Amino acid sequence: TLIGEALRYNSFPSGHSITVFAAAAAVLATLLPSPRTSRARLLLAAGVTVALMIALSRVAVGAHWLADVLAGGAGGWLAGLSGAALARRTGWWRWLLVGKGRQAAGAFLCVWGLLLLLQAHRANGNAAILALSGLCGLVAGFALLIRRPNQAAAGTCRGTSLQRPSD
Repeated sequence: TLIGEALRYNSFPSGHSITVFAAAAAVLATLLPSPRTSRARLLLAAGVTVALMIALSRVAVGAHWLADVLAGGAGGWLAGLSGAALARRTGWWRWLLVGKGRQAAGAFLCVWGLLLLLQAHRANGNAAILALSGLCGLVAGFALLIRRPNQAAAGTCRGTSLQRPSD
C-alpha cells in the first residue's frame, strides 16, 4: 500500500538506504566479526532486518523505487564492511582510547550534544530526534572524559585488537 503520492522522479540510489546499511554493516562487522553462535546469527539477522525495514519504508512513502533502495543497500553494506575491515587493519581509532585524543573526542561530543539539545526546541518536527541525538552525544562525551585510562587496555576495544596484524 502506497503512503502518499506516487513517485514521479528519479532518485537513484537511495541515500537513506546507503546510510542505514553502512551503519548496520559497520556496527555488526565490528561487534560480530565472525558470527558462529546462534545468538550472534540472530543479532546479525535482526540488524539486517531493521536496516531492510527502514530502507523499504522509502518505497512505502513514495520517495524511491525498489531498485533505488536495493542499490543503496548494497552500496551501503559494501561501504560499512569496507570501513570495518579498514579500521580493524589499520587501528586508526587507537587515539580515541588513550590520552589527549580521548579527551578531545569527549569534549567535542559534549559540545556537539549540548548544541543539538539547545536547537531541539527550534526544530518543528524533529525536536525529539535532535534531543535524543544531543543526549547520546553528551553521554558518549562524558563517558570518554571520565573514563580512566586503565579501564581499557591500550590495544583493545571489546575484544577487537587495535594492533596492526603481523604481515
